[in-house]
Amino acid sequence: RYQVTVVTLNNVGNAFGIVIGCMFRDLEATLAVAPLFILPLMLFSGLFVNSGGIPPYFDWIKYISPMKYSFESFMLAEQKGLTYYCDDDELVVRD
Repeated sequence: RYQVTVVTLNNVGNAFGIVIGCMFRDLEATLAVAPLFILPLMLFSGLFVNSGGIPPYFDWIKYISPMKYSFESFMLAEQKGLTYYCDDDELVVRD
Protein backbone atom coordinates (compact mmCIF):
# COMPACT_ATOMS: atom_id res chain seq x y z
CA ARG A 1 0.00 0.00 0.00
CA TYR A 2 2.86 2.36 0.79
CA GLN A 3 4.52 1.97 -2.60
CA VAL A 4 1.23 2.42 -4.44
CA THR A 5 0.60 5.66 -2.56
CA VAL A 6 4.10 6.96 -3.27
CA VAL A 7 3.91 6.14 -6.99
CA THR A 8 0.41 7.60 -7.30
CA LEU A 9 1.38 10.80 -5.50
CA ASN A 10 4.46 11.08 -7.71
CA ASN A 11 2.37 10.71 -10.87
CA VAL A 12 -0.23 13.20 -9.67
CA GLY A 13 2.49 15.71 -8.78
CA ASN A 14 4.10 15.31 -12.19
CA ALA A 15 0.77 15.72 -13.96
CA PHE A 16 -0.07 18.77 -11.87
CA GLY A 17 3.30 20.32 -12.72
CA ILE A 18 2.80 19.64 -16.41
CA VAL A 19 -0.68 21.19 -16.37
CA ILE A 20 0.60 24.33 -14.65
CA GLY A 21 3.58 24.44 -17.02
CA CYS A 22 1.31 24.25 -20.06
CA MET A 23 -0.79 27.17 -18.87
CA PHE A 24 2.01 29.70 -19.43
CA ARG A 25 4.57 30.22 -22.18
CA ASP A 26 7.13 31.91 -19.96
CA LEU A 27 9.10 29.89 -17.38
CA GLU A 28 9.30 32.80 -14.95
CA ALA A 29 5.52 33.24 -15.04
CA THR A 30 5.02 29.53 -14.44
CA LEU A 31 7.40 29.54 -11.48
CA ALA A 32 5.67 32.60 -10.05
CA VAL A 33 2.14 31.21 -10.37
CA ALA A 34 2.74 27.56 -9.44
CA PRO A 35 2.87 28.21 -5.66
CA LEU A 36 -0.52 29.92 -5.87
CA PHE A 37 -1.98 26.60 -7.01
CA ILE A 38 0.10 24.23 -4.91
CA LEU A 39 0.27 25.96 -1.50
CA PRO A 40 -3.49 26.00 -0.78
CA LEU A 41 -3.65 22.31 -1.64
CA MET A 42 -0.78 21.61 0.74
CA LEU A 43 -2.05 23.91 3.47
CA PHE A 44 -5.54 22.41 3.65
CA SER A 45 -4.49 18.78 3.12
CA GLY A 46 -4.64 18.03 6.85
CA LEU A 47 -0.92 18.01 7.52
CA PHE A 48 -0.53 21.69 8.43
CA VAL A 49 -4.09 22.58 9.44
CA ASN A 50 -6.50 20.10 11.03
CA SER A 51 -9.83 19.64 9.28
CA GLY A 52 -11.66 21.25 12.20
CA GLY A 53 -9.49 24.37 11.91
CA ILE A 54 -10.31 25.09 8.28
CA PRO A 55 -12.79 27.95 7.79
CA PRO A 56 -16.05 26.78 6.18
CA TYR A 57 -15.49 28.86 3.05
CA PHE A 58 -12.17 27.05 2.40
CA ASP A 59 -13.42 23.59 3.36
CA TRP A 60 -13.92 22.50 -0.27
CA ILE A 61 -10.18 22.78 -1.02
CA LYS A 62 -9.33 19.66 0.97
CA TYR A 63 -11.51 17.53 -1.31
CA ILE A 64 -9.55 18.47 -4.45
CA SER A 65 -6.14 18.14 -2.77
CA PRO A 66 -4.21 15.00 -3.76
CA MET A 67 -1.98 15.61 -0.74
CA LYS A 68 -4.98 15.05 1.57
CA TYR A 69 -5.66 11.59 0.23
CA SER A 70 -2.01 10.55 0.25
CA PHE A 71 -1.55 11.91 3.80
CA GLU A 72 -4.58 9.94 5.00
CA SER A 73 -3.30 6.82 3.26
CA PHE A 74 0.12 7.18 4.89
CA MET A 75 -1.46 7.71 8.31
CA LEU A 76 -3.70 4.66 7.90
CA ALA A 77 -0.72 2.54 6.90
CA GLU A 78 1.34 3.75 9.87
CA GLN A 79 -1.33 3.78 12.58
CA LYS A 80 -3.48 0.76 11.69
CA GLY A 81 -3.69 -1.74 14.51
CA LEU A 82 -1.87 0.41 17.07
CA THR A 83 -3.31 1.05 20.51
CA TYR A 84 -2.13 3.97 22.62
CA TYR A 85 -2.28 4.10 26.39
CA CYS A 86 -1.81 7.06 28.68
CA ASP A 87 -1.89 7.55 32.43
CA ASP A 88 -4.36 9.89 34.09
CA ASP A 89 -1.66 12.52 34.64
CA GLU A 90 -0.86 12.50 30.90
CA LEU A 91 -4.46 13.12 29.83
CA VAL A 92 -5.19 16.62 28.54
CA VAL A 93 -8.80 17.76 28.60
CA ARG A 94 -9.63 20.80 26.48
CA ASP A 95 -12.73 22.92 26.95
